[in-house]
Amino acid sequence: MTRGRIIIYTLLLIALAFGTLFVLGYLLTSGYQEIARTVDDDPRLPVIEVGEYRFHGETYGDPTKPVVIVVHGGPGWDYRSLLSLSALADDYFVVFYDQRGSGLSPRVPASQLTLESTLEDLDAIIEHFRGSGQVTLIGHSWGAMLVSAYLGRHPNKVRQAVLAEPGFLNIDMFERAGVHLG
Repeated sequence: MTRGRIIIYTLLLIALAFGTLFVLGYLLTSGYQEIARTVDDDPRLPVIEVGEYRFHGETYGDPTKPVVIVVHGGPGWDYRSLLSLSALADDYFVVFYDQRGSGLSPRVPASQLTLESTLEDLDAIIEHFRGSGQVTLIGHSWGAMLVSAYLGRHPNKVRQAVLAEPGFLNIDMFERAGVHLG
């Protein structure tokens, strides 16, 4: 067998292996993929009703204790990866909620998913739980950016804030990173 034929057969075997892996990958990942049910679809899911919207959410601890509100990342994620923060319930009243249209909260048209509406929802959640006091906000990733924006608007409603792995926090940071808006 010549060296040229060996190379050709080797290349054919490699192509066959990659083709087999591609087809196998397609078969294993195609078909019916279940989409998580929201609070509109599953009455067993915990709900926090604020205004006219039913957020997927839950609370831990004594409501007479200082309030901590956890703001998840995304956009589009949910709070379940942050549930270990429920351990704060010994000293705080801990509130988890999925942002509008995210996680297990009801789906809404894209036109309702704006930075402004998300900040208004956070303010409504805070007003719903804070009583006459201030709250502590814990934001992760996108949630940390929302908390930062909220602090710029309503610093008097927040006692303290924790920003875990925030992305860009202002326009200067976008520009330094080479991100151009518009």
